[in-house]
Amino acid sequence: MSELSQRFKNIIKEVEERIQDPKDVEFVKQKISEISILFLDTIDKITEMSEQKMKRIEETQKNLQEKINKIDSSLSNIEKDIYDEEDMDEGYDFEIVCPYCNHEFTCDIEANENAEVQCPECKNMIELDWNGEEDGCADCSCCDFDCCEEIEEEEEKDDPNEEDDDM
Repeated sequence: MSELSQRFKNIIKEVEERIQDPKDVEFVKQKISEISILFLDTIDKITEMSEQKMKRIEETQKNLQEKINKIDSSLSNIEKDIYDEEDMDEGYDFEIVCPYCNHEFTCDIEANENAEVQCPECKNMIELDWNGEEDGCADCSCCDFDCCEEIEEEEEKDDPNEEDDDM
C-alpha cells in the first residue's frame, strides 16, 4: 500500500508543477480525490461481494462435507455388513426342521464345509441341499429331501424285533 500512496503523491506533485493557477490545481486535486474514492468504493464493494461468496462457498462446502461424512458412514456400515471377514469366517445361522422328528433348531453352518448336520433331538444326520432344488420326496411332497423311503428302510434295519407284514 505504501507504493500506491507514493505514486499518488507523485501524481499530485506533477499536477502542481504543471498547472500554474492555484484554483485549477485545487480543482484537479479534488477531482483526482473523487476518482480515487470512487475506485476505492468499487474495490470495497468487490471485496465485500467476494467475501460473501466465499462465506456461501464455505457454508456449502461444510454442508457437502457433512453429507459426504454421512454417506461414508453409511457405506462403511454396509461394507461391514457385506464384507466383514469375521462374519464370513463364522458362517451363517440357519433354522432347520428335522425331517425325521420335526424338531426345530438353529445351527451355525458354513456352506463350504457342512454338507450335513446332526439333529440334536433324534441324533439323525440331515443332509443339506445347497443347490436350492426343492423337488420333494419321490413319493410325496412332505419335505425337501428324498428321504421317506430311506427313513422307512433305516427304521426296518434298526428294529430287528419288528416282523414284516408280508409274513
